[in-house]
Parts: sequence; structure tokens; C-alpha cells
Amino acid sequence: MNRHLVKSGSTVAAALLLASLAVTAQAISQSDSGGWLQLITPQEANMRDAAVRLLSNERRSGEPGPDIEVISPEPDHNHTVPVPIKIIFRPREGTVVDLSTLSVVYVKWIDIDITDRLRKYVTETGIDVPEAALPPGRHTIQISIGDSAGHTTEKQFTVRLREGPERLGRW
Repeated sequence: MNRHLVKSGSTVAAALLLASLAVTAQAISQSDSGGWLQLITPQEANMRDAAVRLLSNERRSGEPGPDIEVISPEPDHNHTVPVPIKIIFRPREGTVVDLSTLSVVYVKWIDIDITDRLRKYVTETGIDVPEAALPPGRHTIQISIGDSAGHTTEKQFTVRLREGPERLGRW
């Protein structure tokens, strides 16, 4: 393979990584503006979507990990901002949820780790965000959590948001 092509490919990858980090830094600096958690920024929402993934709705490693139940936002509904996010973690018998394994990712062509944006809303029983702000559109979130026995579960869900009167002046 031509060394120039390898160098060019790594330059593009580095530029994409830097752009992703800049968008993440901006999202963190905008967090909690107006009392709402800025979960996804408009810039992140406009990034290229990921290719189709083979993860169906839920995947577990070998033995079952904690159950992940998405209470809100309800699937297959259009929501307006602010949207509450309520996710319940249920450990398997004889285990406890291991919060150090929590990963929450905004699924895009280059995934965006949004775990730290949610940390103050996370407990061993789940995630509870009273009001989260996301731009209009479809947003796929992937959650992964493990337990004290080393078993993990991953779950994806999609949030659909439409423009609404509550959004005026927010974006």
C-alpha cells in the first residue's frame, strides 16, 4: 500500500477525532443551560449517521447482565423538548449493578460517548433525567452496563423529537 495513502487516512482520522472532541467540549460547556441537560448538541445531531449495526434491541454477554428498561422516552412516539429520560437497571439475583462499567453512547458514524454528561443523574437503580434537550430528529442511544459477576448488557433505543413551542429560542 502506498505510504502517502496511509498517512492521508490517518490525517483524516485525526481530524475527525479532533472535530468530535471539540463538539463534545462544546456540549459539556453548554450542559444544564436553562435547567435542561444538553444531552445532544445540534452539531452532534448533524454528524453522519452510523452504518446499520447488528445489535438488535438488547445484547448480553454469555450469562445475563442487568436488565435495562427504558421507561421514557417511549419508543415510537414523537417527543418535544424537554424530554424526560428514565431508564431502570435491574441486577440479576446475587449480583449488584457495577456503575464503573456504565457506557452511554450517541450512535453516529463516530460514536460520541455521553456517559459523563449523565453521571449526576445515574444511580445503581438507573438513569433519571427530568428534562433533557436534544435537537429535532432521530437520535439512537446505546447503553451498556455490567454487574458484580462481570456480565454485561447492551441496549439501544431511539428518541424522535419534533419542533414544538417549548423549543423557541433554545437552538
